[in-house]
Order: sequence, then C-alpha cells, then structure tokens
Amino acid sequence: MGEGPADGQGPEGCIGLQGQGQGAPQMEAEEEFERCKAGIAWIFQDTCVRFLVERAERALQRCKEDAQQLGQPPLTCLVVAGGVAANKAVRQGLTDLAAKFGLPCICPPVKYCTDNGIMVAWTGVERLRLGLHRPPPPLDMVDKTVEVLPRWPLGTIDARGLNKQSEKFLKLVQ
Repeated sequence: MGEGPADGQGPEGCIGLQGQGQGAPQMEAEEEFERCKAGIAWIFQDTCVRFLVERAERALQRCKEDAQQLGQPPLTCLVVAGGVAANKAVRQGLTDLAAKFGLPCICPPVKYCTDNGIMVAWTGVERLRLGLHRPPPPLDMVDKTVEVLPRWPLGTIDARGLNKQSEKFLKLVQ
C-alpha cells in the first residue's frame, strides 16, 4: 500500500536491542525501541489494508460478474464508511481499488467517521437528500413498541467463498 519498512522507505526495521552492547547509551536504546514500535505498527497497518483491499477486490469482482450474468445493474461506486474510513491508508487503498474497477470511492468527511451515531445520522442526511424517506406516522397511530426489521440481510452464502474447512463447518451448523 504505502511506503514503509518493507520497501525501505518508512521507519527502520527492528534490529533488536541486544545488539546495542554494554556501552550503548540509554537514549539510543530508547530511540531504537521507538523505531521498532513504529515499524511494527506500520507493518500491522499495511497488512490489514492489504487484507481489506484483497477482500474488497474479490467482492467487487463477484458483484461485477453477478451483474453481467444475472442482468443486474452494474455497481456505480464503492462506499467506505464507519471508523475504518477515517484511516488514510484504508481510504487510499480502497480508492485505488475502486479506480481499478472504474468506480469512484465515496467516503464521508473524516470528522464524521469516528462515531457510530454520527455515521447513522450521516446516512440519514444522505437518504433525505436523495428523497429516500417517509414522513413519520401521526402520533395517535404510533405504537409503544418497536419492531426491528433487518434492512440489509446477509442472504445466502456464496459458494465461491467456500473452502473445504468452511464447507465442513456449514454442514455442522445446518
């Protein structure tokens, strides 16, 4: 994804503190430790972003295939939301991926990506802007209970994502 220890551009790799020897000043050891922590954090983030991009690429490819085979409308964008959308490396990786598929990548402003309540409100704003709303019912018709209905069911499991282990597990739980 970005540049970092793996390609020699970011924090130096972790060489270990035992190589410092008896006479190394404490400050040098602490600086080396900080570089080591930064390198580990960078490698962890890079691995997570690569994994996320790989999964998203697989999903986009399957959506594209399904749209062609089933006559469904093609995808028009890739939306990235929630706390993960606040991460610059994630945004860049998924923006690059979306471009590979000829799609725009849409992310809310970062200031709205850190709190789930704000994300729900942002979704409401976008739906309102697009005219995807219904007026509330009159107060005398409001029930005192709340019925929870899933809006985005997961649906059936796509066999293209199964391997032998997951097939065995599915047989056990069905």
